[in-house]
Amino acid sequence: MKSLIDYYDDSAELWANNWYENDELLPYLKRFLSYLPKSPKVLDLCCGAGYESMRLHKLGANVVGADLSEGELKIARERNPEIKFYKKDMLKSYKDLGSFDGIACIAGIVHLETAQLSLCFEKMSEVLKSGGYLFLVYGFGKDNVHSVTYNGEVYSRNFISHTREEIISAMNGKFEFVEELEPIRYFKHEIYKKC
Repeated sequence: MKSLIDYYDDSAELWANNWYENDELLPYLKRFLSYLPKSPKVLDLCCGAGYESMRLHKLGANVVGADLSEGELKIARERNPEIKFYKKDMLKSYKDLGSFDGIACIAGIVHLETAQLSLCFEKMSEVLKSGGYLFLVYGFGKDNVHSVTYNGEVYSRNFISHTREEIISAMNGKFEFVEELEPIRYFKHEIYKKC
């Protein structure tokens, strides 16, 4: 079975083709940015091919993108030369990227088991400024999936649903819930503030 990184490397063009023209999250990104100062520094964590990084940039944010997939990052860099993108693991330190007014983590934690969430939020807390905001998109109400087939290959690809209670518990008092935006399909869209 091929790895999660292999999956995103191999399917990077598919994700880019599906999402660069899809403005579905635009109202949510605008709402997130309404909490931040003018021209905020925003980390797009698990940025994929950079489509939401592009939208955040167009909305006036100073964006930095981070992802594990070189295939996705290659497309992100090609399509967004004005944005810096880095290969980073959300479970390891990325303090070298600096501090941020906001973090957008769109469908990144779907790949994490519940036991890994605390470490993930700890790493976010290290780079988010005091009083900064987190825009978190996560799966809910869907059976957990641990593999996917793409172009005849089987890949390890967790799709783990979480509850808000699990997320708040894993935040260990570092963040507080602010607002739930309209869910889309089986994804919740929520805003949290760093305590």
